[in-house]
Amino acid sequence: MNIYKVHNLINGKMYIGMNSNDNKNYMGSGKLLKQAIAKYGIENFKKEILEECSTEEELRAAEIRWIRSENAVESSKYYNLMEGGRGGKTGNHPPMSKKVKATWDNYTPEEREARGKILSDSRIKSGIAKGSKNPTAKRALVNGKEYDCLKDALVDYPTVPYSSLKTIVRSKNKYSPKWDIKAKYI
Repeated sequence: MNIYKVHNLINGKMYIGMNSNDNKNYMGSGKLLKQAIAKYGIENFKKEILEECSTEEELRAAEIRWIRSENAVESSKYYNLMEGGRGGKTGNHPPMSKKVKATWDNYTPEEREARGKILSDSRIKSGIAKGSKNPTAKRALVNGKEYDCLKDALVDYPTVPYSSLKTIVRSKNKYSPKWDIKAKYI
């Protein structure tokens, strides 16, 4: 498990993230980073390890510490939009970063409405079943208990990152020995 920094060799921008699987090819899941990799090509990015961690809790705390110390969320030199610490979306949405807010503020009201409608329509068209809190969420079965959506399972498994639950349900065997969780969409 480690904290890493990815460098864009073309424009010099960076991204700080955490890797709980020690996957050497993993560059990160940040939205802006993914867009940059698509634009510039993976060969134009270099990853360096900043810190090794031995537990999930240590890893999450270290990611927050590194992102804060580099002021990565507010700096235009970084792709980071959030302070991290959970891995992926958590449902506990912090205030928008200045970068995200500036982008959103540049949209006209019509563009905002259209953007929301496009995202909503694409999720509905994908055939996702309706959940209690999110009308497009898939129902999930986690260790034999049904949930209206996968995020609802976080109440019963607060130490498990949502990104790990998503990985489990998307995996071939639908089981994680690390978390002792069996999960699938239903």
